[in-house]
Amino acid sequence: MVLEPAKPVRVYSQANLRAMQEASGQPIADTQWVSVTMDSGLSFIVGGGWSLPLGYPNFSTTGSRWSGPTAPCSSTTATAT
Repeated sequence: MVLEPAKPVRVYSQANLRAMQEASGQPIADTQWVSVTMDSGLSFIVGGGWSLPLGYPNFSTTGSRWSGPTAPCSSTTATAT
């Protein structure tokens, strides 16, 4: 899938900080999601985050969801290191 020549017309991102910030004292987000709407009508979100409880600090996930006339399949990835 190619996004060009479509251009983003609206982008919104939100991060949630709590457990990772409390544990580390640093501004590390527990989760963050980005929502994008393209001028072609395609919309998608991409999100990622740490899996809690804090006993597993090296497990993370990412996912995406797509909607619109040229949308590919949705995907989710989990990574443990």
